[in-house]
Amino acid sequence: MKVINVFKVAKWFIKNNYDNPRNNFDGNMKLQKLLYLAQLVHLYLYDKELFEEPIMAFEKGPVVEAVRIRYRDDTFNFIEEAKTMFMDLNQKIIKTLELTVELFGEYTAKELSEFTHTHACWEEALENSTRSNGFHSKNDSIIPIEEMKKHALPGIKQVIEAKKMTSDDNDKCEIVNGKEFYYDPSNISLNDRIYEILSNFEGEDNSYTVYEDPSQGLVIY
Repeated sequence: MKVINVFKVAKWFIKNNYDNPRNNFDGNMKLQKLLYLAQLVHLYLYDKELFEEPIMAFEKGPVVEAVRIRYRDDTFNFIEEAKTMFMDLNQKIIKTLELTVELFGEYTAKELSEFTHTHACWEEALENSTRSNGFHSKNDSIIPIEEMKKHALPGIKQVIEAKKMTSDDNDKCEIVNGKEFYYDPSNISLNDRIYEILSNFEGEDNSYTVYEDPSQGLVIY
């Protein structure tokens, strides 16, 4: 599985209005936390990085510096690019991003910042980067992926599995061609058209979630 450019991930969040409130402080801070959390969710789902760009430990939490600067210095154009960008993302990436916003999209920038402050990998990188004069070394502020796996991934796993347990109470499962398709009966009714789509669906995973989106139609992730 190839990694994706982090700016595409950022633009997906922006296009779907998750950089709210949209400004170069709170909006930017929330965007940074969602990028970090999406990296963790992707590691949980596939044990692979979503993007290669380094994540740094800043005082208000993890940050992808290139995205932070672009959003801060060129907010309007960045947002306009995101609004008009064609999202040619594969199903695994979409699954990661959809799950990330399902879990964390409704939280504020401050709440997400406080959540990431509980991660030892962020705290250690911040301490390592702090100099005696109070300034920080950017090179030493990078949070290694292995440290994220060790210190942050277990907590993300708990969040995801807790969410799955609560949603499973309402969801139903249909097995088609050996694949499990979970759906909410209040959102979707499996008719002949949908069965045909599921029968022809090609994917590498064993289980998927299916729902009807008003603008996109049937979504499988």
